[in-house]
Parts: sequence; C-alpha cells; structure tokens
Amino acid sequence: MVMGSSEYVIHTSSIIKFLRKKRWHFLVNSVIFVIIGVIYALLAPKEYSSSVKILPELQNKSSLGSFRALADLAGINLDNVQVSEAIRPDLYPSVLESTPFLLKVAELKIASIDLGNETVQDFLARQKSHFDLIKFNLFEGSKDIDVSKKHISKAFPSEILVLTKDRQKLLDDLSNRINASLDKKTGIITINVVMPDPIAAAWIAQYSTEYLIEYMLRYRNNKQAEQATFLVAQRNKAKNRFENAERSLRIYRDKNRNPFLNSSTSDESGLQAELLIAQNLYSELAKQAEQSQIKMKEETPVLKVLEPAKVPIMRSSPKRFQIVIGFLIASFFYSLFIQLLIYSYKKIKGVQL
Repeated sequence: MVMGSSEYVIHTSSIIKFLRKKRWHFLVNSVIFVIIGVIYALLAPKEYSSSVKILPELQNKSSLGSFRALADLAGINLDNVQVSEAIRPDLYPSVLESTPFLLKVAELKIASIDLGNETVQDFLARQKSHFDLIKFNLFEGSKDIDVSKKHISKAFPSEILVLTKDRQKLLDDLSNRINASLDKKTGIITINVVMPDPIAAAWIAQYSTEYLIEYMLRYRNNKQAEQATFLVAQRNKAKNRFENAERSLRIYRDKNRNPFLNSSTSDESGLQAELLIAQNLYSELAKQAEQSQIKMKEETPVLKVLEPAKVPIMRSSPKRFQIVIGFLIASFFYSLFIQLLIYSYKKIKGVQL
C-alpha cells in the first residue's frame, strides 16, 4: 500500500518535473495558438441575433360563456358543438423548417445597414465569409445529378419542388439561421434569427412571426370556413324559399277571399304546408349556420406576440474572448500530446531522458 503510494508520488513528481522542463515549449506554443486565435476571432464574420416570443392559445367551450347565454336565447345548443383538435404547439416550429417557408424567405426583400432593399438570397451571397471563398477541387465530391427543369418532362408534377445545388445550400444556410423552439413548461414559442446584419435579423424575425401566425390561422379556419360558407349559402336559399312561400300564400289569400269554396281551402292548405316546411328548414339551417360560426370562433387559435422583434445593438458572435481561451486550452493539449510522443519515442529507442 505504501509502495503504491510511493509509486504514485514519484509518478506525480515526474510529471511536474517534466512540465517544468518543457515549460518553454508550452509557452511558445501557447503564444502561437493565442495569436492564431486572435486573428481568427478578428476575421470571423459578425453575426447578430433577433428573437420573438409568441404565446399560443386555443379557445375552448368553457371560454364561450358570453356566447352560450346568447345561443340559449336563440335556441342553439352548444353542447353538441364538437371541438376538433388543433395543431399542437410543439409542431409550430416545424412550419418554419419547411421548404416552402425557406423559399419565401430567400425571395424576401429586406434592408440592411450598408445597402438598400435586396433579397435575402442576394444579401447572403454578398455577405459570404472570406473563408468560404477558398475552395479546393481536391476535396470536392462527385458531381451532383443535374435535376434542372430543362431536363424534366412537362408531365412532371408541379407540386414537386426542383432545387439546384446552390439553391439547396442556400436553404440549408437559412434553416441553420432561423430557429424556433417551444418551452414546454410555459408554452412560449421563441423564434430566433441570426444574420450578418442587425436590421436583416430583426426583419426576418418579424416576417417569420407573421408567416407562422398567418399559416396557423389559415390552417385552422380553412375547413371550418368552407363548412360555414356552405351553411350560410343553404340558409340564404331556405330564407328565399320561406319568403317566396309566405308571399305566395299572402297573394293567394288576397285573390281568394271566399272561405266556402272547397278548391280555395285545398289550395290554401297546400300553400300553408309549403310555408311551414320552408319555415322549419330555414330555422334549422339558421341554427346550424350560427353554430358553425361559433365553432369557428371557438377553434380559432390566438397567437399573441409577447416580445416583438428588436434590432440588436450587440453582436451575438463571434465571442472573441471565448475563442482565444479555446485556442489557449487547445495549445496546452497539443503541446502535451507532442511531448508525450517524443517521450515515448525516446523511451522505445533507449535514449537517456
């Protein structure tokens, strides 16, 4: 046990002695790595971040107390109104990851500090880092398949997107720059946009918010709106039928005032029956149309912006101090690795250490 402790102390002492002996090597490498880190931090492109916070809500039956009292007076039973399931809030971020959205962002015209209006695609092409301009054909992979539209037959479905290699790279870049996340505890959705320009970052963050809200409202209301429109149209037709039947009965009574004619009584009974049918049909369709309107109001998601987009005044990256510290730590492990290799090599060759 003591021997084990002695061996451990000797081993630790050897390491300390080794580090002291090679301290100049560690120092030189540290200086070199720090200089490289400073240069990298200064040349790295600046990025600015702008975020928006949204609180999604969905009204339910319990929130329609004011409508329920009015509906009871009108004879409408809201208990039969079914609430269909809306899109779960955790799926909202997927909307901003879709290709159609990214294509719209690419064609969006924005303003920046150093230039007027231009599309996001042109803006990012102009803002390319100097590091991205250095390309080596040696590392390029095999050529991509040419899927340009000129090689596709006219019978190709128009719903299928055809993207070039450069277009796909642009969408991948935008996908990395635009992120949406859901806080499952609070239910708050955060949209974060990172761009090389502060105005562009805030502009795209605002556009992403508007797109998400419009998409959710359109998705939720589309089906209910179609049903409501159909019921309103049928109600209007029933109303016209009821009014025509009422008018026909009134005109008939004005022309036939002799109550003793059997033919008059028979014809009037037929008109009254038609009026009753038209009245019942109109009343029922009016109730269904009102229920449909209330249901659409009930199921409409409410997306409230808690924190609007702001133009950032400080860059989000690069974090220069952290970069330099990272290079400094890397220099230590690099130097240690090199010295251990030299130590092992000399030990194998039997060179006196």
